[in-house]
Amino acid sequence: YESPTPGIYYSFFFSFLQTMKSYKMDGPHRGFCLIINNVNFHSSQRKGSCKDAEQLERVFTWLGLDVRTYTDLTSREIINLMETWQRVPDHKDRNCFICCILSHGKSGAVYGTDDRLVSIRVLTSHFTAKRCPQLAAKPKLFFIQACQGDKIQRSLSRNTHPCSKVDGIS
Repeated sequence: YESPTPGIYYSFFFSFLQTMKSYKMDGPHRGFCLIINNVNFHSSQRKGSCKDAEQLERVFTWLGLDVRTYTDLTSREIINLMETWQRVPDHKDRNCFICCILSHGKSGAVYGTDDRLVSIRVLTSHFTAKRCPQLAAKPKLFFIQACQGDKIQRSLSRNTHPCSKVDGIS
């Protein structure tokens, strides 16, 4: 048995890529990016979250999205915000929709600043093709930065991580 030449693999791979469907992302308006940054809670403060929100704003603006940031929303305000954005008529002229939520959370839910949970499923359900037809067949991305369990994760020192060392010839 003789294995096929590498050229056959490359040919197959590139023909496969050409048949894959992709989302159109070349319109004059890429889309909206919502950033919900819950920092101040009754019992705690999420230190460092503002830096994360600033970096998200920077990256998504650089990618051509119209970024809107909301800070310290209660559970009701988060739901109201999703309901408002679900009805935005401008979605039809956009390529995608992105929502980033930075908050405390539990499995399958995020907290509003009033310490009440909001189901992630409820939040994303506002943007189905049935409830938001302007975004039908367009990518809708939700990034959730919130604990999703009860286990405490140990912090990792940057200097002790094996990948932090430079590997190569100087």
